[in-house]
This record gives sequence, C-alpha cells and structure tokens, in this order.
Amino acid sequence: MDSLSIARALREVSQYLQLKGDDFYKTRAYDLGADRMAGFSGDLDTLVRESRLTELPNIGPALAEKITELQRTGSLRLLEQLRAQFPPSILELLRLPDLGAKKAAALHKALGIGSIEELEQACRDQRVRGLKGFGERSEQKILAGIEQYRSAHARRRLGDVLPVARALLSEVRAAPGVVRAEVAGSVRRWCELVSDVDIVASAPEAAPVLAVLARQSGVREVLGQGDSKCSVRMDDGLQVDLRVLPDEDYATALHHFTGSKAHHVRLRGRARDLGLTISEWGAFRGEEKVPVPTEEALYALLGMSYVPPELREDVGEFEAALAGTLPADLLAPSAVQGVVHSHTTWSDGKSSLEAMARAAAAMGLRYLTVTDHSAAAAYAGGLDEIRVRSQWEEIARVQEAVPAVRLFKGLEVDILEDGALDLSDRLLAELDVVIASVHVRHGQDQAAMTARVLKALDHPCTDVLGHPTGRLLQKRDPSPLDMAVVVERAAKRGVLLEVNGNPDRMDLSAEHVRLALRAGARLVVSADAHSTLALQNVAFAIHTARKGGARTSDVLNTRGPDEFLAEIRRRRTGGG
Repeated sequence: MDSLSIARALREVSQYLQLKGDDFYKTRAYDLGADRMAGFSGDLDTLVRESRLTELPNIGPALAEKITELQRTGSLRLLEQLRAQFPPSILELLRLPDLGAKKAAALHKALGIGSIEELEQACRDQRVRGLKGFGERSEQKILAGIEQYRSAHARRRLGDVLPVARALLSEVRAAPGVVRAEVAGSVRRWCELVSDVDIVASAPEAAPVLAVLARQSGVREVLGQGDSKCSVRMDDGLQVDLRVLPDEDYATALHHFTGSKAHHVRLRGRARDLGLTISEWGAFRGEEKVPVPTEEALYALLGMSYVPPELREDVGEFEAALAGTLPADLLAPSAVQGVVHSHTTWSDGKSSLEAMARAAAAMGLRYLTVTDHSAAAAYAGGLDEIRVRSQWEEIARVQEAVPAVRLFKGLEVDILEDGALDLSDRLLAELDVVIASVHVRHGQDQAAMTARVLKALDHPCTDVLGHPTGRLLQKRDPSPLDMAVVVERAAKRGVLLEVNGNPDRMDLSAEHVRLALRAGARLVVSADAHSTLALQNVAFAIHTARKGGARTSDVLNTRGPDEFLAEIRRRRTGGG
C-alpha cells in the first residue's frame, strides 16, 4: 500500500475513534500520522523493511506498527474492527458543516442514524429536535448543511485531489514505454474545485500504460478500458481518466484535455479563420497533418503567444495572446523568496518554531514570517503581549541556530467586531509584519463587515489583510464584503492583500486577484502553514495569483528579505 492510501486509512481510524469518544491525544496521534504519510515522498519500503519508521516525526512505535501492517498487507485489523461497529456510511456525516464526531455519535446512538440520507429524513420528520443538545434550529441548520454539501461535493477541493493526481502521474511516467505524461483538466489549470482527474501520456503502445492505472492500489473499479483510454473510480469515488496516444499527438491531446472548453472554442474559431482544424488528434490543414511537437508550437501555429494553463478560462487571455500583450513576467514559483504567513506550536501550529525555520531553509526560502494568532483567538491558543515578547526571545535563539533563513517577528492579529485590532498599538508597531484577519462573526451584513475591514485597513500597523473574504471552500461562504471597495482602500493605504494558499481557503480567489490588480493593490502569496508540510501550500497561492494574472512585480514576497522589510516599514511611515 502506498503512503497516500496509508494516510487515508489512518485518518479513517481517527474518525472512528472520535465517534467512539476515545481520548483526544490518541485520535490526534492518528491524524498526525496521516499528515506525515500524506506528505511523505521518501522510500517507504526501506523504512518499513529496516524498522526505521519511528525516525519520522510524529510516528511512535504503536503507529509504526500500524503503518507496517498496512504497507505489508494492504489492510489493518483495527480499522476492520472499527468499521464493523458502525454503519458503512457513517463517516459521511463528519463531512457536513458544523456536525462533528460528538454530534454524529449522539445521532447514531439515539436514532440509529448512519448516513446523510437517514439524517435528512430524521430532520424532515422532526425527530432530531427532541435530542439533548439539538433543537428546531439545529434541524434547519443540518438540512441547509446537507444541501450545501451535496452542491459542493459534485466537485472536490483541488488540495484534496492534487496529491492523488500527482501520485498517479508518477506511476504513469514510470510505466513501460512512456515518453511524456502530464496531468490535464481543471487540476492542471489550478481550479480551486475540480470534478475528476485527467492524465495524458504518450507511448508507442497504450495497453501496458493503461494497465498500470487499472491495477493501482486505491482503485475501486475499472469503469472502462479501450485502445487508448482507461477510466477508473478510486475508493473515495474520484474518477480518473488516462489517455495514451502516439507522441506526435501528445501536445494537441494535452492541450485539448487541459481545457477549458470556452478557451478551446475560441482557439478552434481562430484555427478556422486560418484554414486549420485542431483537435486532440492533431492540427490539420485540409488533409495534411501539421506537426505540433509542443503546446507552444500550437499557439505559434495560430499566431498567438503561449497561454499558460492557469489562464485558459476565456477571461481575456485569448485576446491578449492574439495581441501579444500577455504578461511576460507572470509570477513564477521560483521568484518567491519568502513565506509570509506561518503558525507554530506557540498557537495552533503542529510544528515547533525551529522545525518551521529548518523546513523553510530546506525549501530554499530566504525568509519566514512567524505569525501566530493573537490573544482574541483563544480557541487557537492566541498569544497575549507577554507571550508575544517571550516568543521574540525564541525567534532570536532559532535565528542563531538557523541562519540560512531570515526570521521576521510577526503576528496574525484578529480584526475585532468593531474593526479594531487585537493587542496594543505599541506592541503592533514593534512587529516586523502584522497580518490582520477576521476569524469570528463572519455573519455580519455587508455594510457592517465592509466597515469593519475598512477600519482595519486604515490602521497604520496593518501590513497585510489576511484571507480577505474568510471563506472555507465547501464549508463556509465568503463574508458579504464589498470587495471592490476593500481592494481600493487596500491600494490607497498600501496594505498588501494576501493570496492564501491553504487549500481550505484559496483566498483571494483568482477573480479577486484580478479585481485587486485592476485597483492597483499589491499582493503577498502565503502558505498559512500550520506545519512544516503545509509550507508547501504556497504553491496553491502562487498558481492562484498566476491564474489572476499577477506578475512578479505585483507580489512583494518576490523581493529579498531586506527589500521586503524595507517596503513594509516604508508603508508604515507613510512613504509607500
């Protein structure tokens, strides 16, 4: 069993244990182990064979034993025992908004509810409101949550799908005879929500490559397999389609299956104007097939600049590519020099400050802002002024131990209900970076919420507006902000707008990135990392910014540490 499948199994164990009401630290251990396996890219076979799993962070002897059993046998006795104690669909309840394991367990115990359908019927029959801890309003919220869940889960969050897509791509690339292979579809375009996974490969013979996908662990069923295509459904219901073509057709096939459909319609129209036809099977001038070795060559054939996958949404990129006005310096991952939003065990992070610093250095980053929560976020272990100053002492110590990465003293400060910032102005002025964010009372109306955020933007110590809309993908709608007014005020005050790469947030969206850039606002791309592994979330922010058309010059953390800090200070003193 591969590491991703092991991660899913450990997560499932944690969820069942939570339903049973087991000790928090026990369930937490399985979650931490799942996190570790989900991000593991080393040689798992060797670690298991040499009994060295405990060398990995958060993997103790008991967890190592479970991982070994999964890796060697493909199953786990404990998990099978837990599954036998509950209805087969009960874990679906945990995916509903605001319905945690404690409530799900209570519903199961009192009413025998073991699926979303049974819960929906119980609410409609008004059987839930009589239970302790529930009421008529609870039933209404549950029904609304079920509707939201069903609407949203026709598609999945990119952050949930991308690791699966990359793992399968790695297997396809290693298949016999494969020349080239890439993920296509909405995953390649870095859409925040996706419905399936498309992979395109080239090889002299398709059958051996298609067979590799069909026999992958985690494949529940093969939906169909032909001469050039194999479709499978994974254990969690995700559909994966693999197409294998001769290498001469690879570029046009990759382009076709990357989409979007609207972008393709424009390109096909352009091709017709030039006496050409294009499809996944190539480009033709009459009966003559025109060689197209790369996607760049396809656009050149059409007299257009190359359009990166993220931009292919028919939101103006076609006209810009035709006119040669696409940004030449679209933000590149290699341009980002620092991560601007990170949490440690001082608040609700999972990794120590030193571990975060060393992980940032290992990624080749030049700086890291340490931005734990402020005191108002008591639920997240937020720091009061005494603890903030104590943390500065540790930052200084870690800076000496990890000189390769510059550490900035920061804080993610709550924007209170009236728009004031948590903690004193004197303390905030001493920080290198202040991220101001809304974490509670998202239900204010548009006028109140907009006024609240505008007041925070006017504070002289607000350097960055964190996850501006407050949305959680498929869990919480964006706050009812007047975003046009917000981005204009941010531009006026010189406050940076965060493109948050936490896969649960993806906030700003690409649409709002475009809005911000039109207003003249500048950005930072951030990881909102709560662990060393989550520092990699910055990739989601980078590609979202690219999708919104952000150039390198639009993003402040493409600057080196000295210039980055100087820009922050210049803005605070009125020079920005």
